[in-house]
Amino acid sequence: MDDSTSDISRTALVLLVCIACVTALAPPSTVGAPNDGEQTYVITQGDQEIEIVPVGNGTQTVEEFYDYRTPETHDPPDYLYSSYGTTEYQEDDTSVLMLYEGSDGLSLILLHDKLEGDTRGGSITMQIDGLPEEGEWVIEDDTYTDYGGPLDSFDHDGTSSRITWIWSEGRSDGGAFNGGLDGEDWEITIEPYFNENADYRYEDPVGYDGQVDDWKVISGDGESFTSTSLQSIDEPITITSGGTPEMSISGLSTTPSSAGPGETVELRADVANAGDASGTFDIEFTSAGEVIDTQSVTLDGGESEHLATELTFDEPGRYDVGVNGSTTSVVVIEEPSEVSGENGTSGNETGENGGETDTQGPPSDDGLSGFGVLAALLALVATLAIGWARRTE
Repeated sequence: MDDSTSDISRTALVLLVCIACVTALAPPSTVGAPNDGEQTYVITQGDQEIEIVPVGNGTQTVEEFYDYRTPETHDPPDYLYSSYGTTEYQEDDTSVLMLYEGSDGLSLILLHDKLEGDTRGGSITMQIDGLPEEGEWVIEDDTYTDYGGPLDSFDHDGTSSRITWIWSEGRSDGGAFNGGLDGEDWEITIEPYFNENADYRYEDPVGYDGQVDDWKVISGDGESFTSTSLQSIDEPITITSGGTPEMSISGLSTTPSSAGPGETVELRADVANAGDASGTFDIEFTSAGEVIDTQSVTLDGGESEHLATELTFDEPGRYDVGVNGSTTSVVVIEEPSEVSGENGTSGNETGENGGETDTQGPPSDDGLSGFGVLAALLALVATLAIGWARRTE
């Protein structure tokens, strides 16, 4: 080997070793990028608070979603004067309240009883105050003009409405308010008057004298929803904006940072809710871009939780692992690392409450905790490689 070839070989070897050292010593990534959650709202009645999210996916207007049908709106004529689009939310002898997120923004929907259900009809009056000035009742179920018009009455005065619904057996009733609800600066109050307490109750002929005995609030969740009964059908409620949950991920790391084939590696992350409302987040742990574990965590605003999962690798190499799009790497070498503490916990012991106590002291400010042994090993390799190169001159 001539001198120029020897110099090139030595230089290439040294560069290769240095690159390996830098790669191995790269700190794990930390990310605080938020993941915006859904806007929440709070229904309050006395000491009961129910946090909800709107139903709907924004593809239909509230009028399309509600699908109110009368002989004046549908051919062939429909004489049930009811909402056909909300049947999955309707219940016998029950009044339902929900918020709907549609292509025309947020709407308040009120529904009473069940279309073609086992009901004898009923009557309800509600005094509704605090409605946004720019909004309107886009659905008044019922307001038809044929056959002498409905028994319902819709009286509006600025930001207040007093509505009385009267319906017969096998039908539903209700209404929808749209406009001005997409902001957070509003508070709506509803004072209920059910059954005999309604402003007007029609009991002749028979078929209008049913009893509504439950008042429920609907909360959407993707393709599903939940319904929660209010504690009273006689007490007023308020509806207010509850804020927005916001997910943040930090402290992404692996323990140990290097391992042997088949050795267990723990992937860790801190999940926080940086928003101002409670939220449930699905946390995906990935390896080589594939989801290997999913954990769900519910956090109040400002709350955080430490999550972890375990994984193993069969072959030596460098593997990218991550949590919800944030990634770091773990190096698998031929021989298992010797950084594990007693019981293979890398010096981390489980405390009385299931948390972990780090017996190795706090991590260094530069975020390189856990890389010392690997760095020393690679430095030794570099020294031996340079010595070998010099002997071949």
